[in-house]
Amino acid sequence: MIAVTGEALIDLVAGHDGRLAARPGGGPFNTARAIGRLGLALTFLGRLSADRFGRLLQASLDADGVTLALPGLTALYAGGLGLVMEPIATSIDRVIGSDLPHGALLMIDPNVRPEVIGDGQAYLARLSRILRRADVVKISSEDLAYLAPNVPAPTAAAALLGQGPALVLMTDGPRPARALLRDGELTAEVPEVQVVDTVGAGDAFGGAFLAWWCGNGLTRAELGRPGPVREALQAAAEAASIACTRAGAEPPWLAEVRDRPGWRSAFGPAHQPPPR
Repeated sequence: MIAVTGEALIDLVAGHDGRLAARPGGGPFNTARAIGRLGLALTFLGRLSADRFGRLLQASLDADGVTLALPGLTALYAGGLGLVMEPIATSIDRVIGSDLPHGALLMIDPNVRPEVIGDGQAYLARLSRILRRADVVKISSEDLAYLAPNVPAPTAAAALLGQGPALVLMTDGPRPARALLRDGELTAEVPEVQVVDTVGAGDAFGGAFLAWWCGNGLTRAELGRPGPVREALQAAAEAASIACTRAGAEPPWLAEVRDRPGWRSAFGPAHQPPPR
């Protein structure tokens, strides 16, 4: 089972009429929904309030097939404000450092929000510790501008490989997505779409990559294989592009991507998700 940990929150989004709409959000929360919509079994490791907003968050998880129970763990996805805000940041740091099963794949998305980072040195130290255990890092050009100021984004992304991960996935808006392996680099074009907004697109990308990888029975030991990485990268770019065609964080369902080039070979009979 895949687990996703980090923040779940409510975004108050102003409409054209000036009214505020409450929408479920938070990078890891959006990522969990993306994986659930693609048919993978997963759990969200996070606390939800018992008020009206908490019930809205719970209803979104329920609708997308996300549970709050944890059987055997095969992969963990963590990031966002969960690596900054306390007490969750310390808890995630401890889980990764001492409680994560040895064979579990760890995927990290810093999803940096400089405006909420009060102690930059402490944040970077925590991220450095986590990266030493990470297998996959999903990172944007905006993230890299904070983590490595004045360094070209591709150079900064490649440098992350030296900190521990076997694979770095770099997104850069509509420009090609990159997968940096220790033995080379792969790219995938981002399909052109009519963009409504980009809210949750990066979360859809990361969630889709992990769903494709685990749904095909692949593990951390195979992250150096260019063939599967190339297919998963393309699948992730396709999922993110669909998310950009609608308002808010609304990742695609499996039925919406099944016929896309990156998904045609996904989920063989042994790993076929149940129909929704």
